[in-house]
Amino acid sequence: MEKVLIKIFRKEVVNEMKKKLINSASKVVRKHKAKKAKGLAQSDGSFSRFSATYFSKVVSSLSPH
Repeated sequence: MEKVLIKIFRKEVVNEMKKKLINSASKVVRKHKAKKAKGLAQSDGSFSRFSATYFSKVVSSLSPH
């Protein structure tokens, strides 16, 4: 009986933690998107603000894991 109660309690704790994590993560994402949207000017979709050469160097230096 005690083991069953512990399992139920664990499930409740995990579900509460998931809810808190999702709520906090969604708030961060919303703030980030709003801030990002204000800072970027509309431009041609074919260009990026990142260097393709630098990006390829970073990707090639990553480990295969």
